[in-house]
Order: sequence, then C-alpha cells, then structure tokens
Amino acid sequence: MKKLLAGLLAFIIAGSLFTGIIGVNRKSTASNTPKTTPDATAETTTSPEASESAESTTSPEESPAPSPSASASPAPSASPTPSASPSPSPSPTPTAAPADKKAPTIMVLYANKDISLGENYDVKSGIMYVRDDKDGDLPQAQTLSNGTYTIQTDLDKNKPGKYTVTITARDKTGNESTERFTVNVLDKDTKAPVVMVKYAYHEITAGDKYDYKSALMYVRDDKDGDLKEADKLTNGVYVWEGTVDVNKPGTYILWIKAKDKSGNESSENVTVVVKGASETAHLHPDEDPVFSDVNSLLIVANKTHKLPSGYEPKDLVNANDLGAKGTIAPYLRKEAAEALVTMTNDVYLQGVTLMFSSAYRSEAYQKQLYDGYVASYGVERADRISSRPGYSDHQTGLALDFIEGKGVDFMQEFENSASGKWLHDNAYKYGFIMRYPKGKDSVTGYAYEPWHFRYVGVDNATKIFSEGDTQTLEEHFGVEGGQTYK
Repeated sequence: MKKLLAGLLAFIIAGSLFTGIIGVNRKSTASNTPKTTPDATAETTTSPEASESAESTTSPEESPAPSPSASASPAPSASPTPSASPSPSPSPTPTAAPADKKAPTIMVLYANKDISLGENYDVKSGIMYVRDDKDGDLPQAQTLSNGTYTIQTDLDKNKPGKYTVTITARDKTGNESTERFTVNVLDKDTKAPVVMVKYAYHEITAGDKYDYKSALMYVRDDKDGDLKEADKLTNGVYVWEGTVDVNKPGTYILWIKAKDKSGNESSENVTVVVKGASETAHLHPDEDPVFSDVNSLLIVANKTHKLPSGYEPKDLVNANDLGAKGTIAPYLRKEAAEALVTMTNDVYLQGVTLMFSSAYRSEAYQKQLYDGYVASYGVERADRISSRPGYSDHQTGLALDFIEGKGVDFMQEFENSASGKWLHDNAYKYGFIMRYPKGKDSVTGYAYEPWHFRYVGVDNATKIFSEGDTQTLEEHFGVEGGQTYK
C-alpha cells in the first residue's frame, strides 16, 4: 500500500513539472513574435497604386496633419516595426497670378445730347466703346453678366424732359464700372434738317459734262423726313443756289439750303473747280518715296494709297507718359507725341484744356470700327465717315482726334467749341494740320472733321495753313486723293 501511494505521488509531481516546462516555452514563443499595430496593418495592406492615387488628389495645402493615434509607439516588448518608405517631397506650389482688379472702360461720345420731340434716337449711338484691358471689347446684353455690358434708360422721345442713360459693364472676372450721359428731349423742334452731300469738293476738266445735282445725297429732317427741292426757300423744302460754267476754268461754289416745317434752317456747299487739261495731273504716293516711306512724317494714307499690310510704326510712345493730358493713352510716333505734349501744356496756360480720344489705331482695330459702321449705316456712308483697314490716317501714328467732353464731340459743331477754335487757329504752330477740312470731301475722301488733326512737322504745317484753312495735304503736295478706293 505504501508503495502504491509513493508511486502515485511521484506521478503527480512529474506531471506538474512537465506542465510548467510547456507553459514556459509557450510564453517564450509569444514574447519573440512581433506585435502588429493597427497603423502597420494599414500600411502593409495598401497597394502602391492606392498610395499614388491618394497623393495625387491631395495638394500639399490640403493634406491633413497626422492624428496622435497614427504615430503611436509600438509596445515595449515588440520588435521595431520596419519604417515605411519615405513619401516624395511635394513639388513647390506655383505662385498664383495677380488677380484682375481693373474694371472695364466705358467711353461715351458726349455728356449731354439734345434731341427734338419725337426724334428717332438710338441711345447706343452715344457709346464709343466698352472695353476691358484683359477681355477686350465687351458685347451688349439684356441682363448684366460677366463679360458683358447693359444699357438702362427710361427715355421717352415723345415726352419732353431730361433722361439718364446708364451703361454698366462687368468683365469676366466680375469687376464692374458705370458711365452715364443725359438725353434732353426738347419740347419743340429745334433741330435743323441735315444736308448730306456725296462730296464737297470736285474737280473737272473744262468742257466735261457735269451734273451738279449728283453731288447731293439727301436732305432730311428728323421730324419731317426727306425734304423736296423747290425754286424758292420756304418751310419744308430745299433749294440750290449758284452756277457752274463747265467751259470756263475757275472755282465755283454751289449751295444747298434747307428749311424744315418748323422753320429750322441748314445749308451745305459744294466747291467745283474747273481746270484746264494741263492742271489735272496728280502725283500718286508711290511715285515719290517721301509719301510712301514708312519712316517719313509725310507718309500718306487715303483711299488712293494703302499702307503696307500690317504696318505699325516702330517709334510709338504713350504721349501721356511724356506729360500730355488726355482721356486715353494716345500712342503716337515719338516726334508727334512730343509736339502734342508741348501744345497741350501751352494751351493749358491759356485757360483751355485739350482732351483727345483716339490716336494710333492698328489695322485690326480699324477693321472692327469700319465693320461696325457698315453694319449700322451701309458701305456707302461708312466709306464717307470711316476708313477701311489699311487706309486709315490713324494707322500712321501721326493722327489723333480731339474732344471737348460735351455734346459737340465728333460733330461738325466742334469747330465752335473752345478747343475747336483754338486748334483751328494754333495747331499748325506745333506741326498739326486739320486733316479733313470743310468742303474738301472729294480731295481727302472723307467728310469734314474739325476734330481730326495730323502731324506733318512745323514747317510743312505752317506752309499748308498759310494757303488757307481748307487746304489739304493732298493739294499742297499735289498728291493723288479722291473718294474711290484703289
């Protein structure tokens, strides 16, 4: 019995020792196996493609800061976790371009416009252009949106009063600007009829047949419509005065005088020069380099002579940068710009401020203007008041238009304004001549423009002015002009 009990006790002790050894081995094995943290698991289960995708859709500025749990240290008993491959450094963020903060420019033709009661008047005719430095010319729209302009007015042409026309422009960036002008509807008809001639100057050779009435385009009143010819001037008609002897060389002046039904009068004249056969020859600009040389101050641009394709003067400067005063940046050839600075500063001391609106125009810009006139008035009238691209005096970089800032801008009435009178009497002293004088349509090819001046140098301007205030560049130098494009 004692032997049996001793054997059983020995078996129990041996089993306990075996179990302890097994437990120690299991513990040792467990302590040598690395623990896996949640972060390490996430890293090893993400494919390279997924990592690149996540990086490519998140900019450096948008990347969130790592959370504390994402950088938790491994348990002290775990083996060091292999570090992930370093991510490539983000590329430097490019510097953003400066924001467009400049509003569009709205240029109107006048501050005030008088019209007669019931007169047909398009408010859009009072706008010269709506333009943004970045977006270019803006189109009109019914509702204002980015990249357009709108016109708002309560104008009632059948009700006397003052009406405001408001032009609001917004460029494609959202910058806005506003300009206004006033339309005065007069309570009675005070506007004279318009006498429109096809040409105001005409040359013929002695003995030629000539129908003087061919010089007239129309006589029209805004209220009464087209007026009829009569032998005696009374309300609602027009008459011709003067004669031309086609067999006798000389200068003849014909007058067309008109009176509407309200008694308002107007007139226009046509000068007819009858010359002998030896007097009619003219020099084409190409026959003398001085008038076609792109570097010459006497380069000619008219309907007979086209400038070289894409011509742009090489010495254009901004006259405002040199000290001239104006409403736009007038780019002119350097000598003309310097003369303009001197002239505007001299006249300022005399109490007159000269303003200008248009100077150098590129061939492309001239095309926009001309096409707009054709769309509004047709080719015949457009050719009378605007140049086709490549034929413009403005493209020479030697011409510019002056304005008064009132209701006479770009109208023949400019001649009676303070600016118009001063320019007429003094511009030649600084080298400028009136490019399209009164009564010389058939010579220059264009209607009378008392606001358009051209630089030819002081000596030439003085000589031309001394010959009379209607003398033209073409006549002075004997250069071919005319109304027909070649």
